[in-house]
Amino acid sequence: AWVHAIAGDIRVTVAGNHKRLREGQAVAIGNSDSNESIIVRVAAGGRSHAQFALLNGQALKEPYVQQGPFVMGATGDVEAIKLAFDEGRFGSID
Repeated sequence: AWVHAIAGDIRVTVAGNHKRLREGQAVAIGNSDSNESIIVRVAAGGRSHAQFALLNGQALKEPYVQQGPFVMGATGDVEAIKLAFDEGRFGSID
């Protein structure tokens, strides 16, 4: 699983272990035994409200290359996608 603090601070608890995430920080949570469930608890870290994203899925177990926000399977692919972004081929959100 992956937890990302979008707005505000949060506290993530897994198996009694606590991790404080400040706005913009994230943590990956793994399980070596894929047959065992993981319980993740997330709470606002302060007195205010918080927003977070919790993502989960099967691990791909494939190599990857990350440069900033761009993640691809090979360095050449990352360079190509960065060029496409720089040229405005990703479109826009209005």
